[in-house]
Amino acid sequence: MARTIGSASWKAENSRKKVPDPKDKKNDLGMWKRLHYEKPKSDQNGCWIMHEYSLRPSLVKPKPNSTHQFVVCRIRKNHMSKRKFKSTAAKETHGIPSVQS
Repeated sequence: MARTIGSASWKAENSRKKVPDPKDKKNDLGMWKRLHYEKPKSDQNGCWIMHEYSLRPSLVKPKPNSTHQFVVCRIRKNHMSKRKFKSTAAKETHGIPSVQS
């Protein structure tokens, strides 16, 4: 499934994980995945986190002959203190001085 926006994209950070049913621990309600926004050479690179949730197919009643799959997404801003910088250039664009060794 493509998750692109212009020249940027959403990259998965983990494989799909089960969402347990709180009423019935033996079953799961669906799956979730964490993704981060990636746009090289941009100050927005890594700034956004998306959690994507999908229901187990047996819980959804699709229309006959439908191949559509639906997900619900929650997007939040990744605060500077929690971000991991991948390059010195990214650090400098956010006002964090680089350390020379």
